[in-house]
Amino acid sequence: MLDPSLRDNLANAAERLASEQVGRRRRRRIALGATVATLAIAGGATAATGLWTDSIGDDQRGRSPVAADGPPAEQIERFAVLRRDAEPADRSPEVRRALKYLDPDYQGVRVEYVRSLSGDPANPGPILLPVTDWRKGPIRDALCLYSPEPRGNDGGGVSCWSLEQILRGDAVLLSRTEAKPTGARLEALKKCAAAARHKVQKNTVCQAPPAPPGLVTYRGLVPDGVASVRIGDEPGAPSVEVHNNSFALTTTGGGPATVRWLKADGSEAPR
Repeated sequence: MLDPSLRDNLANAAERLASEQVGRRRRRRIALGATVATLAIAGGATAATGLWTDSIGDDQRGRSPVAADGPPAEQIERFAVLRRDAEPADRSPEVRRALKYLDPDYQGVRVEYVRSLSGDPANPGPILLPVTDWRKGPIRDALCLYSPEPRGNDGGGVSCWSLEQILRGDAVLLSRTEAKPTGARLEALKKCAAAARHKVQKNTVCQAPPAPPGLVTYRGLVPDGVASVRIGDEPGAPSVEVHNNSFALTTTGGGPATVRWLKADGSEAPR
């Protein structure tokens, strides 16, 4: 038999060894848990600051950097479209496609504030593009209006303005579409071309009916408080309601005409 004192010493040593092993296992579990928590926190921070796109421009036109900040406070105060949350239309494939047509003249595109002004994901229409720097102006903290070509065509028209220019009423894009010639005009033009080829009407003016008026489309940006715009001052001049701080109206005529801002009650809005 073992000596009682030796037996007690062996028992105490076994208890200490078991206690140390349990402690090591606990410390390993605590350390592992801390590592997982750290990774989870870091991952959450990355997701919170990530931008929905960093693809501006392309390899042919060149690429532009994006900006994670927002427009200046005075712009956000003046434009409700910048104060609303982003909608699916603002992140649609059509908007992404439009961003690829921007060249490096558009620096620091504030992608979190890009807005489709039509509100339709399938047809974004004009797109608002806040940028930190428009080199063509040059204009710092510019608000740009991009008007895509009709579906099936590449590119579009784009211009940028400062807040001061928009408040003056300068933020208007014009596009013209020539009307198709009438049958009589087309026939007369063909006869003139044939006569010119055969030198029948040398030094004479081709007599053809005048060309019909084409279409002029006005697109623009307006600040809060403008409910509609009227194109021209004559009685019965066409008008259109403002949506998302923007307007679009197509009329006949040569243009350009005066663009009047109107309040909700029909009175003229100050500039």
